[in-house]
Amino acid sequence: MPTLAEAGVSGLEAAFMQGVVVPAGTPKPIVARLQSEVARIVALPDVAEKLAALGDEPVANSPEQFAGYLKSEIVRWGEVIRKANLKVE
Repeated sequence: MPTLAEAGVSGLEAAFMQGVVVPAGTPKPIVARLQSEVARIVALPDVAEKLAALGDEPVANSPEQFAGYLKSEIVRWGEVIRKANLKVE
């Protein structure tokens, strides 16, 4: 499989990302509690140290910020797929 540059897509940077998602319609207090707890846990010294050792940089942003990020990534990678003329088989 060619790299993005070999496929004719230049000037693009990609990074590994992971996050927590819940079904649409999950009550806001539950979403807020989940976000709060995840932020608290990734900030614990032993967890932060293990994540740093893996090269991870935790970002405990708001559910709205994370949703915005996901939407922008869908647009971004959709463009890459179109430019590279990739097809689903």
